[in-house]
Amino acid sequence: MHKQICLVALGAAAIGLGCQDSSGPKPSSGIRFVAGAGQTDTANAILPQLVIIEVRDSSAAIAAGEGVRFEALSPSGSSCLSVPPSCSVVLFDSTGFGWVLTKPSDGRGRASVSVQLSRRPGRGALLVTAPRLGLQDTAFFTIMVASPAAVVAIPKDTALYIGGTFTPRGAVTDRYGNARPDPVTYTGLSAAATVDGSNQLTGRAIGRAAYLVQGSGFTDTGWVSVVPSGTFAAVGANGLAVMNLDGSGYKPLAPSNSYYNGYGSWANPPDALAFDSGGSNKLAIVDLNGQVRLVLAAGDSGIVLQVWPSFSRDGSWIYFQGDSWIWKVHSDGTGLTRVSPPASFGEVDRWATPSPDGTRLVFATSRGSPTPGLAIARLDLGTGLLTSLGVYGVSPRWSPVADTIAYLDVDGRIKVLQADGTGLRSITPAGRAFDIGLDWSTDGQWILARDAYAINLIRVATGVILPLGYTTAMSVPVWRP
Repeated sequence: MHKQICLVALGAAAIGLGCQDSSGPKPSSGIRFVAGAGQTDTANAILPQLVIIEVRDSSAAIAAGEGVRFEALSPSGSSCLSVPPSCSVVLFDSTGFGWVLTKPSDGRGRASVSVQLSRRPGRGALLVTAPRLGLQDTAFFTIMVASPAAVVAIPKDTALYIGGTFTPRGAVTDRYGNARPDPVTYTGLSAAATVDGSNQLTGRAIGRAAYLVQGSGFTDTGWVSVVPSGTFAAVGANGLAVMNLDGSGYKPLAPSNSYYNGYGSWANPPDALAFDSGGSNKLAIVDLNGQVRLVLAAGDSGIVLQVWPSFSRDGSWIYFQGDSWIWKVHSDGTGLTRVSPPASFGEVDRWATPSPDGTRLVFATSRGSPTPGLAIARLDLGTGLLTSLGVYGVSPRWSPVADTIAYLDVDGRIKVLQADGTGLRSITPAGRAFDIGLDWSTDGQWILARDAYAINLIRVATGVILPLGYTTAMSVPVWRP
């Protein structure tokens, strides 16, 4: 028989009190979540219910005035304080907000905190400790994706060859960029690339193409550059690499501590690349297996700065800027010769590039410039005659198949002119600036150059620009012959 504790009282008032069964569960020591644990809500929501805990000491007595520590955790339940953005919740009360809040328990041994979920779906976690008593427990929450707020094209911008395909992965997202399961549809908007019934996008003709992504009442536009066949090298976050123009075949060549101060240049045959080895500013060559070697042995030339290399078309010489002048050297380090004519103090020559027949160079020079800046000049290697082309600019590059020179104007536009200084015209629009370091396609029909967004293909004849959307972190492209 269960023992009962009965209340005995006089009068009818006592009748409703009845008896209490002393055999029920008794309070135990530890931290107990009174309310708020296990809530579910959407990303970034403030939970409607406070998280309330109760603390009891080892004798199961109420622990009033005990310091209680609330700490946000990562979704896995580990500490997130070393990387606060990884915290799955934010805590706040009348005193402020943060990832850790400490407050005393009240006379009932209770403390509470408000919780705001992170912006990423998954699990939220909150660790509660009473350090002096050596007690702790964890509350978990479910974070759901929020309501539809946009649809995004994935990838936003890419490249294809004619006949190449890819399947877009557009998604409806909430206001924090979290993907939802809502269905999306795709519609081709350009003849250069089409979308079929299975949502596969196919490159049809060289040019810039767009496709529309729709879902849950929202739309977005994705872009595709359908590009000619080709291979190039460029430098990115992981160092120097070679890849195809459609983004395939990516292969690292030299690590990130080896980078360009200037563009590189392919050897002939194109099984190696000359470049400036970052940090040391020394002329180096890397082969397609990633083997790097310096061209000039340390200290044997007296040239401190060795940058902006450019192979002759037959591969016999590398022209480069050595300190303030142009030099040439064989790839094995022999034959080092200064090419720049005698110069006055302070005059510099930069960005040399040879003509296809190897008889002339073009470079930017400060010689005879009436204003601060560099002029484009042509040097006859046989006679030593230096001729100004009458334009100011930087980073000249001689076409591999014609007497045409491309360079960057002072306003960042790419311009071309003939080697005799005639035929000057801009091939890119005003207001769109490109970076130092550009290169021609092997057939002379295209130029590779980076603007503020990515590396671009520019058709020389028409000025059509095809961004390579996968190269946003890359620069200084070099077309492989």
